[in-house]
Parts: sequence; structure tokens; C-alpha cells
Amino acid sequence: MRRFSGILRQPEVAPVPDRQGGKMRWGLVVAAAVVSSQSGALAQTYPLIKGEFQTRIQSDYTVRSKDKSQEISDTFTKTEFGVELGLTEEFSVRSKFKLEPVKAPDGDRFFGDHGLWLDELLVQYENDSFSLFAGKFHPKFSFGYDKAPYIYGRDFVEDYELTEKIGIGGSLKIAPEGWGEHALTGAVYFQDSTPLSNSALSRPRFGDPRTDRPARLRKRDGGVSNTRTLESFALSLDGADMPFAPGLEYTVGYRYQKRGETEGFDEKGFVAGLAYAIELADELTLTPMVEYADFQKFEGADASARYLTGSLLLEYGPWSASTSYTGRRIKVRGDEPSTDDDRLFQVSAGYTFDFGLGLYVGWKNQRVAGVSSDTVGAMAIYGFKF
Repeated sequence: MRRFSGILRQPEVAPVPDRQGGKMRWGLVVAAAVVSSQSGALAQTYPLIKGEFQTRIQSDYTVRSKDKSQEISDTFTKTEFGVELGLTEEFSVRSKFKLEPVKAPDGDRFFGDHGLWLDELLVQYENDSFSLFAGKFHPKFSFGYDKAPYIYGRDFVEDYELTEKIGIGGSLKIAPEGWGEHALTGAVYFQDSTPLSNSALSRPRFGDPRTDRPARLRKRDGGVSNTRTLESFALSLDGADMPFAPGLEYTVGYRYQKRGETEGFDEKGFVAGLAYAIELADELTLTPMVEYADFQKFEGADASARYLTGSLLLEYGPWSASTSYTGRRIKVRGDEPSTDDDRLFQVSAGYTFDFGLGLYVGWKNQRVAGVSSDTVGAMAIYGFKF
């Protein structure tokens, strides 16, 4: 958004390289300005086109695993390209394309199994008090997948990120004097199973055990919110810039997702998170973050899921160092009950150059379904605006 702070942006978009804690974001900013001959002030002319590009190249090597088949190397990219057409100061049309792996690796992989698709396409109206939007977007729910540190701090948290939904929504700015900036955001939606869900390049089949994102999702494939009707919704209250607690940010969210054709239950989820940027000295900042998420009938199954993430991010100028831990408990009921207590612990460090290139190295230890493994990796991330 052009007027609101970072907490008020909607729909959700991905972060650009930062000095890690999300201080720099994908925000569609001024791309053209002219000098007024009468006042000398900068003024925008419409229509205008602006956008951003971000590419992330990452290489992981699992050096130890109880399952030897998982001891592999994987080099891949996650690239995003967003464009906004500003029709007036208030009205805009936004789009974003995404390129990344759409299948899980089954051995050593070097830039393999990548798909390209339209991730967002929406129209938006925004003024000083509120915004309205409609189209294909990412509903606001949680900030862990935006604030957990690189390289691996977001791996589990992304399980409950809401992506590629079609619907309508809005955000209301709440800014009582002396109490900071807050936003109440809501959206009603369904999972995109229209032709807009088509992808190019790698096109994996729905139902393939390796498929992370099918080439084309259809209503008969099921999944919560895959209903073709506006029966699912998400609500989020976010706040920051409070004078009595400088550096504090919070999020509280709730979502309801209607069962699809293959599910037996509707999913309900709750999330709450806090982040607090503490200035220890000049250019030295410590940011602890914690987020808890709880889901009933998770993904439409007779199961519950709980996530608890905690992280510490230390930034000194262009340097950063971080550590994070996520615990994930998924409890399945029914005829074959089971409980998986998964965990992920990671340590990473990075440097961000003034021209926008960020370089990171990291290590993670994780246990998933009783199988523990250690992975080391490196990542380069670069973005620019135009």
C-alpha cells in the first residue's frame, strides 16, 4: 500500500532481500514522478506501471539422515516478478508471477522440476482509511512466514500460509492517537481451481507423491477451500508503531476453510504472534519473535495441528545472525490414530550489500515423522524495483 505502514499491506506479497527481519518488503512504490511547474512538488502521473523483481538461488546438502535416501543435494531458485498498473491514485491492477520447484526431489537435483505460474492477479482500491481488493491473492494470516529468519526458519511455518485464493477482501486502518497503527483485514475466498491455476514448464500430476503444486488444480481434486464458492474466510488484526512500545509488532488471526469434495471436515485455525525490535546500540538490533498457530480438522482431516515458532535475529549494519526453533505436533484421530512431534532448529548468518544482494549460509537439524537429518546450505537473494 502507498500510504499505510508495512503491517497494513494487503493482499500478502513476498519479502525482498532484507537485513533479514522484514524491514524491506515487496511494496509497489513510486515509479514515475514529475515536477509541478507551479509548486515544485513531486506529482505522479497516471496511468503508470511499476513493479519489482526478486530472485533467490539456494543450494542445500543433507549431510546426515537416518533415511539415507534423503542424503542429497538440491539447488533451485525461487523467483517472483510483480507488476502494478496504477490507473489513478486509488485504483490499481496488480499481478505477480512465480517460478520455483513444484515437486519434491527424489535424488540430487540441479535447477530441476521448476514451474511458472500466475500467483496473484487483482484489482485494488485504496485510500487513507481503508482498502478493497478482488481477484486472486494471498489472504492475510500470520506473519511468521514473513518474519522467521533465513535460511530455514520459515520451512515449517509455510505449512499454514494461505496462497492462491480467489475472492474479495478489505483492510481497515485503525490509528487512535497515541496508540500506534493497527489494521483489521478480512477476506472471503476459495482455492483457485480455475484456468488461472495452470502452470508452465514442469507440470506434475495431481496425486503424484512428489507433487507440491499440480500443473492444474480442479474442484474434483478436493482440498479445504476448493469449493468454487465464497465459503471460506480469514480475519487478521495487526499492529505496530506504538509509542509506548517502540519496535513491537503483533498479529492475531482466525480462519475458516470449507471442506472440499474429498474432505470430511471444515478446518478452523487460530494464530497469534509477537515481534519486538530492540535497539541495543547504534546499528545493532536484536529482534525476538514468537508465533503460535492451532488448527482443528487440519486440512479437512480428523486431525489437529499445533505450531510454535521462536526466533532471535541479531543485526549489525549489513550483517545478520539468527537462530530459530519450530515445534510441530500433528495428531491424527480416527481408525488409525497417530501423533507426529516434528521439530526444526536452525542457525544462519548473512550479509546484505547496499545494491540489494543478500548472501546467507545456514545449518538446520530437523525431525520429521521420526526421521532426523542435518542440512547445510547457502543462499543468494537479489531484488530491485522499476
